[in-house]
Amino acid sequence: MNEIPLTESLRQTLFQIPLFDGAPEYLRASLTERLDARLYALEKNDVIARQGSACRLLYILLAGRVRVDMIDAWGNRVMIEMIVARHSFATPHLFSGDNMLPATFTATMPGVLLTAPRESVFRLISEEPYLLKNFLHVSGNCNHCTSVRLRILTQRTVRNRFVVYLLERRPGADGWVTVEHNTSQLAHYLCVTRPALSKEISKMVREGLIAVEGRRYRLLAESRLRQEMG
Repeated sequence: MNEIPLTESLRQTLFQIPLFDGAPEYLRASLTERLDARLYALEKNDVIARQGSACRLLYILLAGRVRVDMIDAWGNRVMIEMIVARHSFATPHLFSGDNMLPATFTATMPGVLLTAPRESVFRLISEEPYLLKNFLHVSGNCNHCTSVRLRILTQRTVRNRFVVYLLERRPGADGWVTVEHNTSQLAHYLCVTRPALSKEISKMVREGLIAVEGRRYRLLAESRLRQEMG
C-alpha cells in the first residue's frame, strides 16, 4: 500500500459513506485533518489487516473491493463477505474489549483506503453527537452480520443452513438473489462439505424449490421452506 494525497473527488466520496452521512458543512472542511486521516492506494492482494491483530485504526474503503476471510477452528479459510466501496469496515472492533480483528481483510482489486487512528476517532465522535449516532448505527449493522452467521450455524441440516443464507439476502427486483460466494466458499461459510451442499442444491432444484443460474438463486417455494425449518 502506497500513501497518496487526498483529492477533492475522494473527499466528496468520503461523505457518501453511512458513517459521515449528513455531516454539517463546517465538519466537511476539517474532517480529514481532525481524524489525522491517511490515504493509501491499494493493489490487488494487498493485505490490509490480519486476523488476530489489534484494531487500532478506522478503515474506510473509498474505492475497490475487499475480501473478508476467517480461519476457523479446523484451519479452513472461510470467506465471510465481500466489502464493496464505499464503506467503513471492522468498525465494532475499534473500541471493543480486546479490539482484536476476527478476520483478515484483503484487497481483491486496485482501490483506495482511508485510515484514521482510534484516538482521533474517539475524540471526534465525543465532540460531534451526530457522528456518535452514525457510528453506533454502523456498528449495529456490522453486528447484524455476526448474528446472521450464528442463525445459520444453529440450523442442523445442510438445507436449512442454505435456506437461511438465502433468506438473509435481499433479492433484486426480478426476485433473484446474487451471492458473493462460489460453491466451495459457500460450503466453508455454512460449515458443510462441498459435495453435501452441491447434492442438496441439486435436490432442491429437482423438487422445484429453487432455481439456479451461476451465483444467482431464486426461491420458488419460500413459504414451504420456512415451514420445513419450523
